[in-house]
Amino acid sequence: MELIIYITLLSLFSVMLANAYVSLTRGRGQAETRSNVNANIRFVFDVVTQDVKNGGTIQIPASAGATSSTLQMTQGATTTTYDVNLGRIRRTAGLLPPEWVTADTVSINSLVFTRIENYQPSLAATTTSIKVELGLRATSTSAESAYARTVQTTITAR
Repeated sequence: MELIIYITLLSLFSVMLANAYVSLTRGRGQAETRSNVNANIRFVFDVVTQDVKNGGTIQIPASAGATSSTLQMTQGATTTTYDVNLGRIRRTAGLLPPEWVTADTVSINSLVFTRIENYQPSLAATTTSIKVELGLRATSTSAESAYARTVQTTITAR
């Protein structure tokens, strides 16, 4: 009789331990997915910010208030373009082959560039900014790893 009680207690303890392991593994997977999506968002914003702040002329979107899923700017003889291809953001600079800006572990839900112009009469100058709205989601098919996030930032051109 005592042996049955010990086996039952050991079985209950084993089930509790297995459940704790599964919960920890699931939580770790969710944390890694969120971290991956957020890292891709930060990288996109960093790369686009660097290109916009390096100067040049923003060609697309072409006018104040205009929106586009493509950002195109020219600096000297080099035209740099950001667009969506195969669910990922790519960057094409001049005659160089296109580079992926986002990893294949995320997919684009939305990408919108909006041109903002602000005329400053005291300086007799117009400041051009680009608002970037970016929505990414993890490409994982498991329900535990489903995560999507949409964020926006505004970048002022020099």
